[in-house]
This record gives sequence, structure tokens and C-alpha cells, in this order.
Amino acid sequence: MIQLNMIFVMFLLTLLARYMIFGAFEPAMFAAAFLFPAASIVIFFISKRHADRERAYQPKTNEGWSFYNIQKSLMLEKPFFKGQDLRGYVKRYFPQIWQYALGDIFGSNWYLSFEICIDQDLYDVRWYREKWISQQDQWRIFKNGEQIGEAHTVFTF
Repeated sequence: MIQLNMIFVMFLLTLLARYMIFGAFEPAMFAAAFLFPAASIVIFFISKRHADRERAYQPKTNEGWSFYNIQKSLMLEKPFFKGQDLRGYVKRYFPQIWQYALGDIFGSNWYLSFEICIDQDLYDVRWYREKWISQQDQWRIFKNGEQIGEAHTVFTF
């Protein structure tokens, strides 16, 4: 969604520069620019529909842990089940709004962290990277505010 809005702004700036330099203005191009925010609004409502479906999720008759994860643009709590029992929630988040925008623009999981609540225990899985040129994603894992471990991806050439 953020990408479409950025394209819209760049498109309008391009039309403005074209008008100021060449004195040319095309109403059809100006009107076409508004397709980008319209598409962003449509994607937002589709994401909201998927979010409602996630919140209404009921697992099948299995004994394992499960949650429904289809939409990734809205950072909402998703119910977390063990078998048929609701045990908590899972929530994706970015620590700061600029990190959310950066992750959405480049389509990456930089800065993506998780909050998991199980039986009143709050687990916080925070992303970090020690070496910025490394492809290794790393996370610090906290339980109720106290660090209990670390995790990382194994990426080799």
C-alpha cells in the first residue's frame, strides 16, 4: 500500500515538473495518477476482510499449535490455538513506524518482530543484526521482559 502511495506522489511530481518545464498538461495523465491511491484503498479493504477471517479462525480437529496467517499488511493480533483451545495470540510488529514503511516498500522482513502471548506469558521476539552486510537475521527472545535466548537464520553461499 505504501508503495502505491509513493508512486502516486512521484507521478504527481513528474506531472508538475513536466508542466513547469514544457508547459504541457494532460488531464488524462492527471486522472490516471489517482488510480494508485484508489488501488491502495482497495488493497486496504481486502486486507481488512482477511484480518476479519483471521480473527474468526477456528482450527480443525488437530492436536498441534495453529493460527491463521493470510494477510501481512495489517499488524493485528491473530488467535493462537493448541488443538481447539484458544491459548493466546501471535502479532507481527515493527518497533517504529519508519521501519514498517521501509519493510513494506522493499518487501523485506527487516526489523520484523513478533509478540506471542501464551497462557498470560508474553514472549517478545525482537529482530536485530550485528553485521549489516551479513545475510543472517537475528532475534532476541524475551519472556515477560527478561531475555531468555537468541535465534538466527543459517544462510551460507
